[in-house]
Amino acid sequence: MLFAVSLNFAQIQKWFERDPSPLQSVGDDFYKTFDQLVDHFDNTNTKTFKQRFLVNSSVYKNGPLIIMLNGEGTLGAATLAGKYSINYFAEEMNGFMVALEHRYYGESKIDPEMKDMQYLSSKQEIADISKFIPYIKEQYKLKDNKVIVIGGSYTGNIAAWARIQLPFAIDAAIATSGPAMGILDFDRYMKHAQEQFVKITSTQCYHNTTVALTALNKLLVEDPKQFKTLFGLTTEMPDEPTAEDIQVISSYLSTEIIGSIQYYDAPNYDNNGYEGTLQIMCNKFLAPLTRKSTEAEIISSYIANVQPLNIYGELTYKAFIDQLKNPTADSFNTRAWLWQTCTEFGYYQTTDSKQMWGDKQTIESNIKMCYDAFFAEQYQDPDLALTTAYLNDMIDFTNAWYGARNAPRTHIYYTNGRVDPWSELAVVQGLKWTDGQYVGDCVTEWIDNGSHCTDMYLRWKINDPVRERQLNKLKEWLM
Repeated sequence: MLFAVSLNFAQIQKWFERDPSPLQSVGDDFYKTFDQLVDHFDNTNTKTFKQRFLVNSSVYKNGPLIIMLNGEGTLGAATLAGKYSINYFAEEMNGFMVALEHRYYGESKIDPEMKDMQYLSSKQEIADISKFIPYIKEQYKLKDNKVIVIGGSYTGNIAAWARIQLPFAIDAAIATSGPAMGILDFDRYMKHAQEQFVKITSTQCYHNTTVALTALNKLLVEDPKQFKTLFGLTTEMPDEPTAEDIQVISSYLSTEIIGSIQYYDAPNYDNNGYEGTLQIMCNKFLAPLTRKSTEAEIISSYIANVQPLNIYGELTYKAFIDQLKNPTADSFNTRAWLWQTCTEFGYYQTTDSKQMWGDKQTIESNIKMCYDAFFAEQYQDPDLALTTAYLNDMIDFTNAWYGARNAPRTHIYYTNGRVDPWSELAVVQGLKWTDGQYVGDCVTEWIDNGSHCTDMYLRWKINDPVRERQLNKLKEWLM
């Protein structure tokens, strides 16, 4: 459903898997399958695979067909059971709800072992949607019903692109937090994250976090044995880590903070006095400290209250690449998403020495990850020149194919949270034709305290007015 961000090496997370709501499925919401074409662009290939979807017609009364697009993760059984804005729109418009699992993710696999990745792309997925809509309309007698697609993050892109490319099949789209542009070196992600951390948290929290991260990154390079001792590591980490090992381990050091920014729950987001995700984290971190605390005390509190490492398994680059090359059931989705970043989008979040995160996350390390995981068996590329050229070519093609921010578009409602680092690549309120953005008959809206896809969560009560505006615009577009 939603765009997992490839947050450096370690931080592969999905917004829809972070929602703690233990809701059960309702109505006739249960898994079904559709015989989907393996390759839409080769008319000699008639092979099919089973693509999963969910249906919920519990509030349907001749309203629109509303399709929730699942992204880089497994389609959850409770997707149509009251967590997300699709339920609100369906109830208000008497809609027929469907959720579609993305090819290669969850159980919608073409290759059960995930070795053959050639049919995984956003273009194939949009073609999947073009075949799926007439099937659903025929299956459930919805021939004359209007169609709305909804997506967030990566599938925010898919929802918008599908509306642009399939206007004959899709009448309107809600596109939340979608990074509409591919980019190889996405250095603005970590810069934006730091800016938001400084803005949201206290001076003391920012200072102490910077002290901890600077010291730990230095110790990781200069004295890895002491680094292991400080964290009390029980997982495997080499006594003499390579540069690649250091890049992986360094990315783990800020995983929780980055996740807490991207998925930030603002104070009172629930209209029930919630304190705020980063505020809670900083309070725990700072509780045992004073302004006179030593560096050692700051590091100890950071490890205890912000970022443990034992939870991540083996801390080596080899283990990371081996998992990508030979995925288990737990890592199929990670392999699929990283394949898409290596063949379509890039999105690699790099850092430099001027940032609190350290300077270990380089564009070279991410390109090497692509090469080692997917291309090394196909060609020799010791200086990564071929792989770099390939990535740049594919990202340029993606931007040309979809138009980035400058595509003709109508009947799409774009939302972005100002806290969300992915908004740096999005179609956003305020940019104009002179900035390289064309909006057309669409709506763009900033959510001031919003983070990644927050308007899709019904638990975000302070976004109720946003959803009401989306609803009113959908009704207008469907007239």
